[in-house]
Amino acid sequence: MDISNYLAPESCTIELAGRNKREVIESRADLIKASPAIQNIDKDKIVDGLMERESMGSTGFGKGI
Repeated sequence: MDISNYLAPESCTIELAGRNKREVIESRADLIKASPAIQNIDKDKIVDGLMERESMGSTGFGKGI
C-alpha cells in the first residue's frame, strides 16, 4: 500500500481544533474529507471508525500529541 495514494497535503495539519477527544477526532475527520480519495465517505462514518479505533487503545502519544 502506498500511503501517498490516500494522504493529500490538504488532509494534513500540525494543529487540530478541539477541547476533548471527540472534538479533535471530528476535526481530523474534516481533514480526511479534504482528500480527493476520501470525499465520497460520509464524515459520520469516518468519525465512527476513528472512535472505534481509539476505543481499542489511544493513538495519542501524550502531552497533547
